Amino acid sequence: MGSAVTPGLLTGSPFPQQPKRAIIYVRVSRYRDKDEKISPELQIDACNTLAEREGMVVVDVLQDLNLSGKYFAKRQVEQIIQRIKRGEADVVLVWRWSRFGRDATLSSYNIKRLEQAGGEIRAAKEDIDTSSSGGRLGRNTHLIVAEYEVDRSRESWMETHDHRRGRGVTHDGQLRFGYGKCRRSVEGDPDSRCEKCRVGALHVEESEAVYVREMFERLSAGEPMNRIVVDMTARGLRTREGAVLTIGKWYRMLDSGYQAGYVRHQPTKYRKELGSSHVDAPGIEWIKGIHDPLVPEDLWTAYKARRGNRSGSSRDNAPAHSVTGLIYCDLCGWRMVSGSTKYKRKNGDSGISVFFRCSAKVRGATCTGGTVLLTVVEEAVRSFLASRVTPEGDTIAAASAKEAAAAPVARPVEVDQYAQLNERNAELERLVTLYTKGMIKLESYEHRYRELTGAIAKLEAQIERRESVPEPAVSPSPQVFRGILTEWEGLEAWAKRQALSMVVHRIVVRPGPRGTKDKVRIIPIEDAERYSPQAALPAPGRAFGGPAVARVDDEPLEELSDAP
Repeated sequence: MGSAVTPGLLTGSPFPQQPKRAIIYVRVSRYRDKDEKISPELQIDACNTLAEREGMVVVDVLQDLNLSGKYFAKRQVEQIIQRIKRGEADVVLVWRWSRFGRDATLSSYNIKRLEQAGGEIRAAKEDIDTSSSGGRLGRNTHLIVAEYEVDRSRESWMETHDHRRGRGVTHDGQLRFGYGKCRRSVEGDPDSRCEKCRVGALHVEESEAVYVREMFERLSAGEPMNRIVVDMTARGLRTREGAVLTIGKWYRMLDSGYQAGYVRHQPTKYRKELGSSHVDAPGIEWIKGIHDPLVPEDLWTAYKARRGNRSGSSRDNAPAHSVTGLIYCDLCGWRMVSGSTKYKRKNGDSGISVFFRCSAKVRGATCTGGTVLLTVVEEAVRSFLASRVTPEGDTIAAASAKEAAAAPVARPVEVDQYAQLNERNAELERLVTLYTKGMIKLESYEHRYRELTGAIAKLEAQIERRESVPEPAVSPSPQVFRGILTEWEGLEAWAKRQALSMVVHRIVVRPGPRGTKDKVRIIPIEDAERYSPQAALPAPGRAFGGPAVARVDDEPLEELSDAP
């Protein structure tokens, strides 16, 4: 006789049931240390306990640390849903429902997507049977409470911040450059702090304060910011974390007014406006702080006047030089910025020379870009223009025109396609909201969802096809080059710049002394797609100090590698 077959424990089937495969999902908004009350270790232990009790097999643990539950864009929830769809797991385990998300609508939407993919989600400490309507109500209640808690916490912190500012201390209590916290205690009580620390005031850190005072004094005397920053960086000045204090970091520090004895406050409605971080931005309130200022009021007033008059003190919107905005570093791909220096030759001649240098190098980025005089660049420009007036130049223009004629012509994207796309996306958002709130049936939701996503995909494809056909760059006719070259000497700087933009894509400069081969190269507009810098750095931004430096006055002559 054959041996008896033991039925499955739950199903009664002669085949044993496969254990469920689980993914543990962990999220912590602000992960500091292992002692935190919702640490990853605590969450993982609770989820492992549930998995062992239910006979699940944990196949992966995914952690989102330092990420808010209000938003899903940067988190790994979408990755989990896709893995459920591919059959790599059956269930998602979280510690509590708040770990999955703190936006009730978005959380419900992603849970439904996860369930439609064939998975389920369980909360180890708030385990609810969601197969019934009552269970789903309980889960939704937990999600709503999670959203309420974060909203209440935000309101509480806003009130705390307002209260702290009203007392003349910073809203976050963090250290500021030039200040620190003393370690002195009240005599006889080692756990007590001094009176200033007790009310939240920071103490002057003289080893840093001396640099702040020097910065205010040199700026008030009219010295260019970039020269001061380069000097202080060369002297080894760094933040407490060891980072270089770039131009942008210095401006953000000084614009805060803290080193002048103030606590700055700007209502939320103004913070998204362009230039909202500036010292004279709209809506700023200057609250007198309880800490000791590092600089006197007259220096602070002079600094604000300098920053407030930045548009009037600099040149207007017209280009100052013939190649402004066209000249780039050939190493990193960043624009080169202009400066000026006084010179005096042995024969008695003196004057002012204009030069350009790499803005990445000016801001302290890792680029060894060089320096070039404006006269050297314009000499290269004239040689380029003259080369296109020759018969060989006529041949280049004719070949470029022939190539452009054979290329597909770009068609403009119709404006109404963008409007239609925005309408479909808005309708899809409304549909999801209605479904998650139970206001429409699943069948109606799925049918309309397929229609909308199909229409959105079609519109996006149409726009992408139209935008992906580049407009061919055509070399201008030789007559254009002849006209520019003939009129060059009589044109003003802005007119030269406008004329060059018709025929030149970029002017690139390599480091090296004057006379270096290919130090200055002209990239014509028909070669725009073929050119790339040798080692492109990330695009200029706040990481390297914000806006580029527009002008440097009285730069030392010895810094010019190709000075006359």
